[in-house]
Amino acid sequence: MPHPLTDKYLRQIAAWASKVRVEEWFAALDTEEYGTLIQSVRSIHRPHVTEQDAAYLLLGALAHCLAGPSRERRGWLTDVKNEDLRNRFCDVVRERIESLPWDIQVHFPLPRFTDFSDITIKLSESISLKTAWDGPDSTPDAGQNMLAALVIPQKRAWLTVDVKGYIVEEAETGALSSAISQAKQCLYFLSLHSWVRSPRSQGQVVNAVATLPTSRQNIRLPYSLARYLGTLAPDDMSFTIYDTTTAKSLLGGELRQAITPGERASALEQKLGAARLFFARRGNADFDAIAAAIEWYMDSVTADNQTFAYIAACIGMEALLGYGETSERMDAMSSRLCDRYGFLLGAGRHERERLSREYHDILKLRGKLVHARSKRLTSVEQAKLNQVQHMLAGVIGKEIEVFISGDSIQ
Repeated sequence: MPHPLTDKYLRQIAAWASKVRVEEWFAALDTEEYGTLIQSVRSIHRPHVTEQDAAYLLLGALAHCLAGPSRERRGWLTDVKNEDLRNRFCDVVRERIESLPWDIQVHFPLPRFTDFSDITIKLSESISLKTAWDGPDSTPDAGQNMLAALVIPQKRAWLTVDVKGYIVEEAETGALSSAISQAKQCLYFLSLHSWVRSPRSQGQVVNAVATLPTSRQNIRLPYSLARYLGTLAPDDMSFTIYDTTTAKSLLGGELRQAITPGERASALEQKLGAARLFFARRGNADFDAIAAAIEWYMDSVTADNQTFAYIAACIGMEALLGYGETSERMDAMSSRLCDRYGFLLGAGRHERERLSREYHDILKLRGKLVHARSKRLTSVEQAKLNQVQHMLAGVIGKEIEVFISGDSIQ
């Protein structure tokens, strides 16, 4: 249910309306009244609505009211001849503010995950993976041409993330940013455990669909993520089940490849068990650092720019190994990062020293790139990109292994 605005906020809306001149409406975006209203919207709906979200919402309301025949009007909204337009403007702004925060479902397509029986895998309270005939983008909106209902059904798969806030098609709002963040964390579990692959040379660029309280919206995703979703494909050989149908005793059976869509769906759900345990410990103090490292890893492996990919992987390493150290000299901090990496993954003294030296070389190249002593990776240095991505994957895997083995959820 919408929460009615108090007189304080209604006066702020009226004050902004008094600054709108129809033929120069854009000037109203550079007024103190506009800035005050943005801060009020953010304050009312914190933490679900950001300052940028509020700006998008108010701009949308202004554009909506001044579109169509209203564009032929002239003068200020406070002019007597524009009283009807002013009243409509204030009503639209009020209704849009009161409608927040929206309950939003953002659906990320997985076009290559269709060879499974219908299944819903709940990864957390806000994240689920689904396969079904037709999907969230296949039902026509009210008033849409009914011929759309005659389209042949298709098997679809998608990742759904529930968020609260505000969303608009052509902008990355706080709600969309949160949904993308959680989707990347899920994609890590789909892609990193050796049972999926991401061939860049084949696949399609996909976009998301957002289900809003009263409508649907197509969402244009960052290109690297849209391409990655279109090329992510399951590794059939890693889907296995324990078959007891030919067993000669109750304890008999064998591990074999999952063949039928139902068997593959069961195997997929089992593979995502670690993801469920990870998200179940969201309140743990270590969750944010691991989640940040996962997102930097995904940014690195999906990036087109090798320099950015390298730096993103380095930042991911520092998110897990840095423990918030930012104030001391870089050389001293680098030494500790190298030691921590060696002790985390090294099995003995010799291996720890070797890993520490390897990470030290990685950090030296990072420094060259960040401080513009090197514009891009050379052909020799490109091998280090794969190395640092592999190192980050190893650290994330080790951290998650320890993280999900905790005895209690904090």
